[in-house]
Amino acid sequence: MQPEENLALSIAILMHDLRSPLQTITSATAHLSRVLGVPGAVQRHEEDIRLIQTAVGDMRRMIQDLLDVSAAMLGRFSVAAFPLRADRLLETASQELKLSAQTKNIDLQWWCDPGLPEVRADGDRLHQVLMNLGQNAITFTPPGGRVTLRAIRANDVIVFEVSDTGTAGAAGTWMGESNLSGVFERIRRGGEGQGVGMGIGLAIAKAIVEAHGGRIGVTTTPLAGAAFHFTVPIDAAPPEGPIRAPDGLS
Repeated sequence: MQPEENLALSIAILMHDLRSPLQTITSATAHLSRVLGVPGAVQRHEEDIRLIQTAVGDMRRMIQDLLDVSAAMLGRFSVAAFPLRADRLLETASQELKLSAQTKNIDLQWWCDPGLPEVRADGDRLHQVLMNLGQNAITFTPPGGRVTLRAIRANDVIVFEVSDTGTAGAAGTWMGESNLSGVFERIRRGGEGQGVGMGIGLAIAKAIVEAHGGRIGVTTTPLAGAAFHFTVPIDAAPPEGPIRAPDGLS
């Protein structure tokens, strides 16, 4: 597939997926416009407000993916390096994912190995990776499940992990063992009826992690969930300047 065709496909997928949160915003806003003004309405319709906020967050993430795809195609996809603490990265991501988790009655937790050293990394980009992985986990975990973000040290790297208790894993029912090796490599979508495009975000996540000199992977346990994990070197900083386009987007 030519680069222009890949870009067109990326845009088409994202535009399709943007319809779902946009419809949520439209419906909830229309409903609120009809009922607000009634005494006690604000308290009774807090769930509508939460749905709107969640949908806006979903759209913001999808739009960022689209911007990154465009930047990658133009050779302008890059990372920077600043001092970064793993616990603050996890805390910030957890706070932003909290509303989505609460909306689905999912227990969202985070844990960081005490005393982890600072790394030199692009905090905004790694936050983007955690948000993509975390939102995917929430999307594919049934109500009442659990999503956990954690960070530990393993020799000369920090390992970040996003795990879930979804019966099919955070990648949905389509991610069997035969698909694991290519899940980060190209544009992928959920199985029939899932209605969620995941491969763009995962391909971008892979590019970000590899730009830091790390690696990203996933393991699944049948009927017990999935765990996405990536590493960030402790004593190295990502190189400056543009990085190569993510696999499947070039």
